[in-house]
Amino acid sequence: MLKPMSEQRVKRSYPEGNRPWAIVLILLNAQHYTAACFFNRQDADDHKRVLQRFMPKAEFEIIFTPPE
Repeated sequence: MLKPMSEQRVKRSYPEGNRPWAIVLILLNAQHYTAACFFNRQDADDHKRVLQRFMPKAEFEIIFTPPE
């Protein structure tokens, strides 16, 4: 079972804002889980297509997280 974002400890090996495109898995109660981050939108779209093939009932969205 996935933990809510507030309980997860995210360890990133790249600077914030370096990969602004992310695929998030939409969970219940307005929660989400970041599945992957990408440098460009096309890579995110391609990876989302693969995820949908393996998990057809899951709801994924691609978001842009601008650097601060």
